[in-house]
Order: sequence, then structure tokens, then C-alpha cells
Amino acid sequence: MKPEKAARKRRLPWRRILLLSAILLLVVAAYFIESRSGWSDLYRAAGVSLDAPDADLLAQTSTTVTVLDVGQGDAVLIGQDGAYCLIDTGPSDAKGDLVRDLQLAGISKLDYLVLTHPHADHTGNARAVLSDFPVKQLLLPLWEPGADDTADWPRQLAESAAENGTALTTAEPEDCYPLGGGTLMILQGGSGDAASVNDISLCTMFTAGDFRFLDTGDAEEAAEQRLLDTYGSALHAVLYKAGHHGSYTSN
Repeated sequence: MKPEKAARKRRLPWRRILLLSAILLLVVAAYFIESRSGWSDLYRAAGVSLDAPDADLLAQTSTTVTVLDVGQGDAVLIGQDGAYCLIDTGPSDAKGDLVRDLQLAGISKLDYLVLTHPHADHTGNARAVLSDFPVKQLLLPLWEPGADDTADWPRQLAESAAENGTALTTAEPEDCYPLGGGTLMILQGGSGDAASVNDISLCTMFTAGDFRFLDTGDAEEAAEQRLLDTYGSALHAVLYKAGHHGSYTSN
């Protein structure tokens, strides 16, 4: 009987085997993530589609605007000199795609998260972004829901921002926020008497040298006309009337 007892003592407990396997997986994942291609290699090894932003291209280009595929909704990543701003986060059912795309883009932190207005196809993953990526500042429009409004910000959004060390700011027209060597300017947005939730959308202009990018959220025609009336010819080069698209660029 003694030899049998000795044999049992030499066997590794199954819990130890699982622990060693988990550590090995973490070491392999850390290797992939620390390498230049990082998440791309890890997802490729797992057989996940890589139809997403190219981290190397973003890292080597000083000014980038990337429209992320979140299905029925909006999410736009602006990059300047290694600093990043995410405008809107798409619907909640795109959470996995959005987080994966940001990882593949090489994003380790965000200077700004802008939520243009409180519709779920623009804010559905806001809390996921706040918890998965360090965000310096969360920018929201001024908005007080009326008695008949069904729209709202994601539940406990302010609490999530506070828990993750993100400053929450109610943005106002003509506020300017530095992003690398560029500037994100609030053109309009927020109102206590807007005709619709769409029309309280934060409208932002990102400028870097001669490059300009305008994002209007879901602002409708009347709100876009107010932009033209307020800023005149400065916007004619980037804002065109070919149906509502939400964002426009000009070099």
C-alpha cells in the first residue's frame, strides 16, 4: 500500500493545474498586448475578425478620424498626436465590437468621451467605456428631461464617471478643449426649451492645422441652420445639405 500512497502524493491537485494554466494564459496574453501589434495578434490567434482600426496606422498618423462600426448608432474616434476623443458609444448590443475596436486601435486611455445627446444608440456603451478605459473628461450637453420625455442618460452614468475618476462637465458653446496639437470646440448644444432631444445634441468642431471635422450628433435641420446662422462661412466648407449625416470633414 505504501507505493500507492507515494504515487498519489506525486499527483498535482487539479486546482493547481487550473491555476498554472490560467497563469500561462495570462502570460501569453500579456506578451501579445505588450507587443506593437498587441490586441491584433491576440484576436487573430483566437480567430476573431480584424475588420477594425489599424493601431500602427493610427500611431503613425498625427491626425485621424475613425468612424467605428457599431451598427445602428454612432461612435467616432478622433486622434491627434497620440491623444484621443471618442464621440458617442453606439447601442448597448455593440459593446463587444466597440471595446474590441478601441483595443485594436491601440487605445489605452481617452482624453474625452463626448455624449452628444441622451439616445440609446449614442450612449449605450458609455459605462463600458468608462470602466474599460481611463477617461479624463466626460462632456455632456445641458439637458433637463420634460414630463413627456422617454429619453435619458444611461442609469448611474454620473456615479460610473466618479467611480472611475472621470470628471463630468456640462459643455457650453465656445468651450474649447485641447487634444494633442488640435482643439475640440463646442459650437452649440443643450437647451431647456429645445423642440426635441435631437436638437440638444452637442455640435463639435475639431481643428488641427487646416483640417476640420464637424460632428452634429443627431441635430436636425433647424439646429444645423442655427449653426450656419451663428458661424456663417466658417462652416460652409464642411456642412453640406445632402441629407442628415451627422459628421462632416474638410481639409
